[in-house]
Amino acid sequence: MGISKNPTVIVQNFVTSSTTTDHGALDGLGDDDHNQYLLVATHTPISTSIATDINTNQADIATNVTSITTLSGVVATDVNTNQADISTNTTSITTLSGVVATDISNLSFLPNTVDTSGERTLSLADHNTVIEMGHASANVIRVPDTLPISFRSMFIQTTDASIEVLTTGSILYASATFNSASAENGSSIAILSGSTFVHLFGDLETL
Repeated sequence: MGISKNPTVIVQNFVTSSTTTDHGALDGLGDDDHNQYLLVATHTPISTSIATDINTNQADIATNVTSITTLSGVVATDVNTNQADISTNTTSITTLSGVVATDISNLSFLPNTVDTSGERTLSLADHNTVIEMGHASANVIRVPDTLPISFRSMFIQTTDASIEVLTTGSILYASATFNSASAENGSSIAILSGSTFVHLFGDLETL
């Protein structure tokens, strides 16, 4: 057998394979195509949205805290104002109660004084009182010029003797006709209408 002038050369390709044990050495690690994980393209907008929501909520919380603090101050001021009003109203009610009690007292029976000495000079303490003159023979009531205008007093004779009303100082009778209370159980009222006149009303007679 002879040797061909055009020999055929057969080339065989060999594929070399290797085993990688380091995960970081794998190819394609930077590709955002791992479906089993949250992709960066999806994760980033979500993270941004969450961060924005957190910042917004923190701002809202701060605003609400400020509003609550302001409202607390307003409520505290209102409470203090209402407490002051209540205190003022309590004082007014107490004062009014005192006035009402005084008025009721004034509507009640007048204080009664019994005088058996036979002679009495009226004083400011006798204003709005009833004086019982009980001397058996003579009773004298003197009206001084030291009493204030509108002074008034009632006197009652409880014995047979009359009560003679005498004026002192600058006091004069508004009417000179009557100057005494009549006999037993007679009564009259003396009222000062000014610094110089005394009026007598009631069971009167001339001594």
